[in-house]
Amino acid sequence: MTWSLENPKSKKQSVGKAKELLAQQTAPQSIKDYVTAGIDGLVAKHGGKVLVSVNGHGKLCDGNNFMTDASLEVKEEK
Repeated sequence: MTWSLENPKSKKQSVGKAKELLAQQTAPQSIKDYVTAGIDGLVAKHGGKVLVSVNGHGKLCDGNNFMTDASLEVKEEK
Protein backbone atom coordinates (compact mmCIF):
# COMPACT_ATOMS: atom_id res chain seq x y z
CA MET A 1 0.00 0.00 0.00
CA THR A 2 1.34 3.41 -0.96
CA TRP A 3 0.19 6.43 1.04
CA SER A 4 0.83 10.16 1.01
CA LEU A 5 0.15 13.06 3.36
CA GLU A 6 1.31 15.63 0.86
CA ASN A 7 -1.44 18.20 0.70
CA PRO A 8 -0.86 21.92 0.06
CA LYS A 9 -3.51 22.65 2.66
CA SER A 10 -1.42 20.85 5.31
CA LYS A 11 1.08 23.71 5.43
CA LYS A 12 1.16 26.38 8.15
CA GLN A 13 -2.11 25.35 9.81
CA SER A 14 -3.52 25.67 13.32
CA VAL A 15 -3.31 22.52 15.41
CA GLY A 16 -7.04 21.86 15.03
CA LYS A 17 -7.01 22.31 11.26
CA ALA A 18 -3.88 20.17 10.88
CA LYS A 19 -5.54 17.34 12.82
CA GLU A 20 -8.76 17.74 10.80
CA LEU A 21 -6.84 17.48 7.50
CA LEU A 22 -4.88 14.50 8.83
CA ALA A 23 -8.11 12.67 9.69
CA GLN A 24 -9.23 13.02 6.05
CA GLN A 25 -6.11 11.30 4.69
CA THR A 26 -6.08 7.67 3.53
CA ALA A 27 -2.82 6.80 5.31
CA PRO A 28 -2.90 3.87 7.76
CA GLN A 29 -4.19 4.79 11.23
CA SER A 30 -0.82 3.95 12.80
CA ILE A 31 0.79 6.66 10.62
CA LYS A 32 -1.92 9.15 11.57
CA ASP A 33 -1.39 8.33 15.25
CA TYR A 34 2.36 8.90 14.89
CA VAL A 35 1.83 12.28 13.19
CA THR A 36 -0.73 13.26 15.84
CA ALA A 37 1.87 12.51 18.52
CA GLY A 38 4.28 14.82 16.67
CA ILE A 39 1.69 17.60 16.55
CA ASP A 40 0.97 17.12 20.25
CA GLY A 41 4.71 17.36 20.95
CA LEU A 42 4.85 20.72 19.17
CA VAL A 43 1.91 21.92 21.26
CA ALA A 44 3.66 20.80 24.45
CA LYS A 45 6.81 22.69 23.45
CA HIS A 46 5.38 25.82 21.78
CA GLY A 47 1.80 26.13 23.07
CA GLY A 48 -1.62 25.69 21.51
CA LYS A 49 -1.24 28.57 19.04
CA VAL A 50 1.68 26.94 17.22
CA LEU A 51 1.28 26.65 13.44
CA VAL A 52 2.28 23.29 11.99
CA SER A 53 3.04 21.72 8.62
CA VAL A 54 2.69 18.02 7.89
CA ASN A 55 4.27 16.18 4.99
CA GLY A 56 4.84 12.50 4.42
CA HIS A 57 4.73 9.53 2.10
CA GLY A 58 5.57 5.87 2.21
CA LYS A 59 4.97 2.31 1.16
CA LEU A 60 3.64 -0.27 3.58
CA CYS A 61 4.44 -3.93 3.00
CA ASP A 62 1.19 -5.65 2.03
CA GLY A 63 2.34 -9.20 1.37
CA ASN A 64 3.27 -8.57 -2.26
CA ASN A 65 5.96 -6.03 -1.42
CA PHE A 66 9.03 -6.85 0.61
CA MET A 67 9.94 -3.35 1.68
CA THR A 68 8.29 -0.81 3.94
CA ASP A 69 9.61 2.73 4.02
CA ALA A 70 8.34 6.14 5.04
CA SER A 71 9.30 9.76 5.29
CA LEU A 72 7.41 12.04 7.68
CA GLU A 73 7.86 15.64 8.69
CA VAL A 74 5.85 17.49 11.32
CA LYS A 75 7.29 20.93 11.98
CA GLU A 76 6.59 24.28 13.55
CA GLU A 77 5.95 27.14 11.15
CA LYS A 78 6.54 30.77 11.97
